[in-house]
Amino acid sequence: MITRKNFLLLTIALILTVCILVGAIIFLRYRNPKVNSFEFSDYQHYVDEFPLDKNVGAIIDAKDATKKAETVWIEIYGKAVTKQKPYEVFYDAANKVWLVKGTVGFQRKGGVAHILMNNTGDVLAVWHTK
Repeated sequence: MITRKNFLLLTIALILTVCILVGAIIFLRYRNPKVNSFEFSDYQHYVDEFPLDKNVGAIIDAKDATKKAETVWIEIYGKAVTKQKPYEVFYDAANKVWLVKGTVGFQRKGGVAHILMNNTGDVLAVWHTK
């Protein structure tokens, strides 16, 4: 027979286990963003329309690209842009260009920030969809 005390301890242990698992999943999701490929040539009109003369320093990986993208976005759009996490990361290996963009949750409306940067950190374009 389960006593009230044992039931309470079991419930607390279960809640803690679920919290740890959810925390680990969230941590891993933001720590190592998945990188998809894209064609830079499909985005040339954004470079023409929304250029930014800025260099954020060499980009070494997807995590670095997201950090630098967020820094530029915060300068332009403010801290509210951080609500667009998780960011999506794309890379064009032939042209050595990163595309990072925010995401909109299921119940949120509005657009997201985008940025194109090359491996040397030159920001090629920044824009926000509506």
